[in-house]
Amino acid sequence: MRFLLFLASFLTSQFLLAQVDVRVYYTETTDGFEIYIDNHEHAPVTVALEYEVLNLRLDVSDRRKVVVPANHKAYRAGRLRVINPRKAYRFSYSYETNLGDHGKSAYDRDYLYRLPFAEGKSVLVSQGYNGEFSHKDVLALDFNVPVGTPVHAARGGVVVTVTERHDRNCTSAKCMDFNNLIILRHSDGTFAEYVHLRKDGAFVDPGDTVVQGQLIGESGNTGFSDGPHLHFAVFQPKMEGRTYLPTRFMVEKYPAGTELKVGMTYR
Repeated sequence: MRFLLFLASFLTSQFLLAQVDVRVYYTETTDGFEIYIDNHEHAPVTVALEYEVLNLRLDVSDRRKVVVPANHKAYRAGRLRVINPRKAYRFSYSYETNLGDHGKSAYDRDYLYRLPFAEGKSVLVSQGYNGEFSHKDVLALDFNVPVGTPVHAARGGVVVTVTERHDRNCTSAKCMDFNNLIILRHSDGTFAEYVHLRKDGAFVDPGDTVVQGQLIGESGNTGFSDGPHLHFAVFQPKMEGRTYLPTRFMVEKYPAGTELKVGMTYR
């Protein structure tokens, strides 16, 4: 029997311009290989695997895309069995990954968000859905607030990502790399982002569970920004980009479930 193994793996993430913290690896068995995944994120991760094989068979053919639970190690992603042990066999694989369960399309469309600020504060929506500056084809909201404004959770969830080390901004998309932000994962599998926080402006850590209305940070003017404000959006991650979702709020003097409009002030 000749044995030849070539293994190559690649990680691509479209989420937050950063790599998702997973490890894909294999163990050898008496008749082939087991593929495993460790997920070190505080959210489920979808991993899309592509194999090239010689004299091997993937036992579970429908598991080329798997969803690994949050903080889960040694998740069995597939098994490769040798077809003819008298002949050489080898395999290679590549993979893409992103946060979230990409097979999930349903979410809580009736959820009522609160403004991501302290009770009683009035805020102006300076850019709304599909805005001309940075919201083209994006359902997101920009609130015009000074640097250092307390930011509160619009909905409860688990903290997935915190970035707070940056202190620069510009009006070019190249400055997205300098966005300070907090990402929360909600109970229905959606995510919310709070972006452009001030340097050292996060008061939570990855893995923390927060409740609606809890203080989580302070606003700023970092990253892709033309002035002090808070960017807020809810989305479902996909392997290529995101699906942004509409949000409805509880605000004074408006019916419950109001969709916020650009140029309007809400309290």
